[in-house]
Amino acid sequence: MITREEKKMAENVEKISVIIITKNEEDKIGRCLEHIKWVDEIVILDSNSTDKTVAIAKKWTKKIYTKAFEGYGAQKQAAIEKCTNNWIFEIDADEVVTEQLQLEITELQKVPEQMNAYAAYTITRQEYFLKKPLMISIIPRLYKKQKVAYNGEIHEELKINGKVSHLKGEINHESDKYDTIAKRVDKGNEYTQIEAKKRIKEESWSTAKILSKMIIMPGCYFCWFYGRKGLILKGYRGLIWSLLTAYYHFLIYAKIYEQIYKTKNPTKENFA
Repeated sequence: MITREEKKMAENVEKISVIIITKNEEDKIGRCLEHIKWVDEIVILDSNSTDKTVAIAKKWTKKIYTKAFEGYGAQKQAAIEKCTNNWIFEIDADEVVTEQLQLEITELQKVPEQMNAYAAYTITRQEYFLKKPLMISIIPRLYKKQKVAYNGEIHEELKINGKVSHLKGEINHESDKYDTIAKRVDKGNEYTQIEAKKRIKEESWSTAKILSKMIIMPGCYFCWFYGRKGLILKGYRGLIWSLLTAYYHFLIYAKIYEQIYKTKNPTKENFA
């Protein structure tokens, strides 16, 4: 039998909704959901998956919605709006919440005054490459619904209205996402195609501008990751990741040139 004190404590706990956006994640979604089954609500926004993602997710939640993909920012904002609780915990399908982070959040929920002193909390995410830890990133993942807004098509940005704190627990960005270089290259090819189209719409481009960006930006990103982010200490994996990141940014501007060239020369098959 639940005592009056236990009932009062349960009523004072700040409830949390988890959001996950998905597209063909059947090999990852079950593992992800198993580590967040302790939350009060799980909301999944699926982008017309053609595999068993939705069927698997139904084992953990009934709140599964479908929306055509219109960019990561738009998808995440739509998922947030479907949540019934004030606090949102954002997770990707290929991530796993550690036990330490779970305990930290559940303890925080029991102290609403402390929890609500901030609009959002950042969390450390451990990144993996070739099945081994590579680097960490600090990202806002626990936030108040009415204090945030998402925008951005690929590299989405979360606008936060209020103070931000940090949680000590970690999220593991699972190693199988980039367990091969081919997966990293394939994902980069997909993202750079979208990024190039987006930038063509938003900016005016001259050949000189494209050339300068194509030369300068890859070098800047390589130096940032290999030197400032410390990947020089990760041996060949760090070098490969830094070079792939540089290549990613080279591809953006190469594809901008490709699309502009094809628009100006629709009858020509080869580049000048």
